[in-house]
Amino acid sequence: MKIKNKISIIALIISNLIPLYGVIFLKWDLPSIMFLYWLENFVIGITTIVKINKAQGKIRSNDLRGYKINNTRLDKKVKQNGKKALIPGFIFHYGMFTFIHFIFILTIFKLPNIPLYYIFTVFVSMLISHFMSYKINFIDKGEYVNASPSELFTQPYRRMMIMHLTIVIGGFFVLRFGQPIYALILMIIFKIILDIYLHNKEHNKFQTVVQNIQQPQEVIS
Repeated sequence: MKIKNKISIIALIISNLIPLYGVIFLKWDLPSIMFLYWLENFVIGITTIVKINKAQGKIRSNDLRGYKINNTRLDKKVKQNGKKALIPGFIFHYGMFTFIHFIFILTIFKLPNIPLYYIFTVFVSMLISHFMSYKINFIDKGEYVNASPSELFTQPYRRMMIMHLTIVIGGFFVLRFGQPIYALILMIIFKIILDIYLHNKEHNKFQTVVQNIQQPQEVIS
């Protein structure tokens, strides 16, 4: 693993270690952890908007089927206005996804019980981690050159559905046993492992495309 890859992974792990520290030393409970993980939706939403704006790959209308804004199909809006139509469309749809997710977390796991400055600290650490990955992987390694803005539009849903479905299942398991500290620790550790796996899977896909395009073509005489 190259040094830049290590830096990206280390930043990701550090941002995830703050909830672990909170559980062990500050007695954070399950609702607090679930809320902090929900907060990551905003970070991923912000970085996705930046990526869509920077991406130079081809927009594929098939990626956008089923998405509407103002009763108009998003793929039609994109054909008319190009990439500019993707960002407001993403903000609308992803905002709805994040809101519904919050209502679900609030209904099942209740409000968090941690001070605001800790919430801010976790949010900033997540933001730093994701933007370090953006700089190292998306910009420096050239992912943006061939990344499709329309694929980036749908990408957060796949990652967040896998991530948060797993976390919610873990949360129900923790509730079942009365929120013992070891169960919370195991849930956080598993989240870190899953985060690293999804991070590597996402960037390996984009970087494989970049490497294949950059390889010199065989000249046939």
